[in-house]
Amino acid sequence: MKESLKKKPAAVLTAIAFCVLVFFLTGRSSGSRFMLSVSYAILAFCAAVFGPLAGLAAGLAGGMLLHLPATDASALITAASTSVLGVLIGVLTLKYTLYDGVFSKHDAIGFNLWQSVSNLIVWGLISPLLSRFLASQPFGDTVRSGLMTAAVNLAVTAVIGT
Repeated sequence: MKESLKKKPAAVLTAIAFCVLVFFLTGRSSGSRFMLSVSYAILAFCAAVFGPLAGLAAGLAGGMLLHLPATDASALITAASTSVLGVLIGVLTLKYTLYDGVFSKHDAIGFNLWQSVSNLIVWGLISPLLSRFLASQPFGDTVRSGLMTAAVNLAVTAVIGT
């Protein structure tokens, strides 16, 4: 378990609440699967600093808040994908000591590499597969949409997260 989770549970809960609030305030769907939001950058930061469990909690709650009135397959797919994104970034950045305030150039490059890989896996593979099997959407369309989402999210996260 990450040392920061043992030391500061109040900080972890505050970060999760902040991440969920940012999702709620900035993440509005445009009616399609594609959306531009800083909330994924905040999720990546929360997961990198506080670990995979914080990423899971913030991603699940934030993902559900993105589609709060709706409870259809699309809302569940977004929540599941956002949760997996938080967990992946949290796991892949465990070796960095971001919680202690150490964020070197090497750490920034590693963080951006892993958040890029995580975004591509989640939005380019996992989300399209879930869309295909849960919502019977065409796989090719969901992959194209997912890759566009991944590209925008990794660019926004690279700019805001570092």
